[in-house]
Amino acid sequence: MRIETIPTGSAHGQDNALLAPIIGGMTLGATMALMAQMYHISEPLHPLLLTWSFRVVVMAYCLRNADLGILSALIVLWAGGSGWTELRRFANDSTEEAILSLDLLRFLEITRTAF
Repeated sequence: MRIETIPTGSAHGQDNALLAPIIGGMTLGATMALMAQMYHISEPLHPLLLTWSFRVVVMAYCLRNADLGILSALIVLWAGGSGWTELRRFANDSTEEAILSLDLLRFLEITRTAF
């Protein structure tokens, strides 16, 4: 009597198993963004991205999945770009504030000499 084993998975099922951690990491980020939106958190984007990246790194370590590590690296690059944009925006705002304060000082100087 011969016992045959039933195959446990097909090639299609194995592909889905490889995508599951990536989909989980993306879902984690979507959940964090939704929570930030629900509670009206108006912080810059890069702290959220760095927190998401850290959590994906923990997932990658626990699941021993290199694809999640790549996803985390991509999120860090996105956070770096977002942080750079926020830094440039802050620098531009500071420059405009400095110009406005110089204009205000000139206005006060002119009005003081006029009276």
